[in-house]
Amino acid sequence: MMVYTDKIAFRKISSPPGVLVGIDYSTHSVGVAVSDHKQTLSSPLTTLKNYGHKKLLATLLDAVKEYTPIGYVIGWPLQFNGDEGVLCPSIKTFATLVLESTQKPILLMDERFTSKIAMSLLAQSQKTQKKKKKIVDKIAASVILESAL
Repeated sequence: MMVYTDKIAFRKISSPPGVLVGIDYSTHSVGVAVSDHKQTLSSPLTTLKNYGHKKLLATLLDAVKEYTPIGYVIGWPLQFNGDEGVLCPSIKTFATLVLESTQKPILLMDERFTSKIAMSLLAQSQKTQKKKKKIVDKIAASVILESAL
């Protein structure tokens, strides 16, 4: 198993049936989403606090264990010009930990605009700004996962 940046290669090795997990990584909080077994829908699951890679990994694996994931899609924060963003080295380290721990394929998925899409989706809701801030990460994870499906 390995970490992919090519969506087509990842989809060949992680084709249905089976749940994929989407991750919107940041230094403070991490959004998590899951797909259905047919990999046609993505649903927000939870937001985790990031207290370091090892603790985050343990919390993530506990949060998704009942879904028995067959792969992970992690947001890859590219800049507008396509260069790697400032979080990319940290995400590479985390992706490697997930891979070593789970032996499941990982896709680093371009996440440009996912937070804007998530905020746009939330703008249509009746939630307060405070509630929107609490769920934007898991919505963004769902958008990242949906773009891989």
